Amino acid sequence: MGNKGEILLRKAVAMSVVASLALGLLVAGCGGGGGGESGSIDKASFVEQANEICKRVSDAMQKELKAIANSQTGSNQTQNDLVLFNKVVIPGFQAELEEIRALGTPPGSQKQLNAFFAAQQKMIDMTEANPSSFSEPSGEKQFEVVEVAGTKYGISECPIAAVGSS
Repeated sequence: MGNKGEILLRKAVAMSVVASLALGLLVAGCGGGGGGESGSIDKASFVEQANEICKRVSDAMQKELKAIANSQTGSNQTQNDLVLFNKVVIPGFQAELEEIRALGTPPGSQKQLNAFFAAQQKMIDMTEANPSSFSEPSGEKQFEVVEVAGTKYGISECPIAAVGSS
């Protein structure tokens, strides 16, 4: 079976590149979001802390995925993948999003960050509703949308830090 968790993360990272390209369309069309700009954090600090959160969450997810994948038996790969998504991937992405939102919004960044947050929440919702969609073109595209939105703002480690980066 190998490192199933690492394989899933590698696939997720690859899918994020494609999703990123679609983000520009989302940014142009995304308008709403929660509260106003807090101004309690500057952009450089926000980006640094967001990348640290994503790296930490990615590392934790990778460890959990490996542990679960190594303990799984049986040949029902689809069922095994569902367990991985429901126990690790979806909760990891949700925790990542909540922690980044809690940082506050740097002045002048509300529109860009709302696009990033909305894209990540949509990815989470899609995956939660249908975990197998994550490996389908629509799921891959949404993952890439999140990555593009983050990268445009300077967040390079979200939604998943590069596998094996330390």
